[in-house]
Amino acid sequence: MAYPPHVPPTATKPSTPIEPKDKLLPRLTSFFFGKPTLTAFLWLAVFGFGLLSYTTLLRREGFPTVAIPVAIINGTFATPNPSDVDRQVAQPLSAIARRLPDVKTVQTQSAGNFFSVAVQYKDGVDAHRATAKLHEQVDA
Repeated sequence: MAYPPHVPPTATKPSTPIEPKDKLLPRLTSFFFGKPTLTAFLWLAVFGFGLLSYTTLLRREGFPTVAIPVAIINGTFATPNPSDVDRQVAQPLSAIARRLPDVKTVQTQSAGNFFSVAVQYKDGVDAHRATAKLHEQVDA
């Protein structure tokens, strides 16, 4: 037997390849492909069970409230100079906040015509009450 010049002799040796019909996934898909009514019924049953589980069977208690002890104060100041904003607004706010006993850290940022003050309270402090105290101190 003469081989063609472009095919090497080892390529024509007989072997036992695995046929697609022997694999699990092709057999499974061909089974469901041949039975569209059964496939639609099973799909609807799985979908219905999932919907039933989500709406009634699963016990949902909601999300717990998370109280993050942080207050952020933003404001504008009518001057184009960041050093004026920092000297006249951000530094006094920062000094008032640092004097409160519940405050852990204070960070300020000043720009051309606005400022931002982030006040972090100690763990376990009610941020709403502490911020109300800070507001009273700033008003005084």
